Amino acid sequence: YYKRMYYSQVLFWKTFAALVGEEILEHQKEFDEFYDKGFEVTRASVTTNPQVRPIIDNLKAKGLRLIIATNPLFPAAAQNNRVKWAGLDRNDFELITTYENSHFCKPNPAYYQEILDKQGLPPDEVIMIGNDAREDTAAAQIDEARRLPVIQHDVGQAVIAVEQGVCF
Repeated sequence: YYKRMYYSQVLFWKTFAALVGEEILEHQKEFDEFYDKGFEVTRASVTTNPQVRPIIDNLKAKGLRLIIATNPLFPAAAQNNRVKWAGLDRNDFELITTYENSHFCKPNPAYYQEILDKQGLPPDEVIMIGNDAREDTAAAQIDEARRLPVIQHDVGQAVIAVEQGVCF
C-alpha cells in the first residue's frame, strides 16, 4: 500500500516548488546542510527536562519498545538534533519518524497505522504519550473500532501509567 505513495519529503519538495518556483529544487543541498549545521541555533529555545533520561532508561530496562512519533515535518538530521537536545540518543529509539521515512503526518490516522505496520505492533499493545491533544488524539484513531490510548503531556504521570500497566 505505502509503496504507491510519496514519502512526506517528496511531497514537501513538490509543494514547496509549486509555491515558490521550481528553481528551489536546485537548493535542496543547502537545506540539508542547514539541518546538519545551522539548525543548531534553534537549540537556545529548547530546555532539557532532567526527568527524561532516567525515564527512558527505565522503560528500556523493562524491555519496552520506544518510538518517537513526532510529526514528520523535518528531515532525520533535524529530528536527531532535537533528540540530542533532549539529552537522549537516537539509538534509544527503534524508530523516529522523519519526512524521509513517513508517508503521512498528524492528525491523519494513517500516520500511526503506518508506524504500527512498519514495526509489526498490534494497536492494543501500544500507548501514545502526546503533547498535542488535538493532533495526537485524532491521529490515534486507527479505525472506527480501535483507538490508541493517549496520555497527554505530563511525562511523570505518563510513565507512572505505563509502569502500572494502566493502558495495557
